[in-house]
Amino acid sequence: MSDLETTIAVQDSNITRLSDEQDKMKETLRNLEIQIHELDIKLERIITILEQSKQ
Repeated sequence: MSDLETTIAVQDSNITRLSDEQDKMKETLRNLEIQIHELDIKLERIITILEQSKQ
């Protein structure tokens, strides 16, 4: 019975840790999405400037 309780406690700890890591990964992914979007806007501006200077 004690082994089972220990196993359950370890599994609960693992689940909590994995959940925390998943939350951090979601936050990191969101930050990356924001950065990619900002880069996309900058690239569009650069392309617009280049097109205007070409004319």
